[in-house]
Amino acid sequence: MRMIWQRLSGKFLAFSRRERLLLLFAALAALWFMHDTLLLTPLSARQQAESAELVSSRVQIEQMTQQIQSFQTQAVVDPDAENKALLAELQQRTQALEDKLKGLQGALVSPEQMPELLRGLLRKNAKLQLVEFNTLPASRFAPALAAEPANSANGVSEGMYQHMVEITVDGRYADLMAYVAAVESLPQRVLWRQLKLNVEQYPRSRLKLVVYTLSLDAAWLNL
Repeated sequence: MRMIWQRLSGKFLAFSRRERLLLLFAALAALWFMHDTLLLTPLSARQQAESAELVSSRVQIEQMTQQIQSFQTQAVVDPDAENKALLAELQQRTQALEDKLKGLQGALVSPEQMPELLRGLLRKNAKLQLVEFNTLPASRFAPALAAEPANSANGVSEGMYQHMVEITVDGRYADLMAYVAAVESLPQRVLWRQLKLNVEQYPRSRLKLVVYTLSLDAAWLNL
């Protein structure tokens, strides 16, 4: 094994400086592809499923609330036992869904806490250089659909809202990946919208990531 390594090392050193740099860039690209395939793709799929579950619960609650209002109206005209029983069942199911929705939301970081949490993680790694940090306007959340503005001609839309933060950071690959891992390990989680890595000047790279959280409120609070 040692002889094989020595032969490979000798062949590598025999290349010109330009050829060695090209080989290093190719190795970095391969590492990034493996990282994207083995970590980011499954992570994105899992978080999309969780986001869809949040929205689905919210939609079911709205539908049941409409049904409850309808049966309450009918009960005034014809307050029979069947309508009352169905109304009670709908109210129980709505309460169960609301409890589930609160639990799912509780696992996510709140919009007002997210910016400072992300900045705090950056301050813990002095090797990283912050290039840009932006909080983006809140928008209606619908999985696989384009985001709509939170405010429209008809006023603020009802439903789930996404609150996004866009961060651009410079640093070595290992330090950038450590930051990504720290964000993913937060006790109250954030969801991933975009993660892009570019090699600016070896060995330093530039990472741009967009993360978001969900809320029933369209406003950023305490910013």
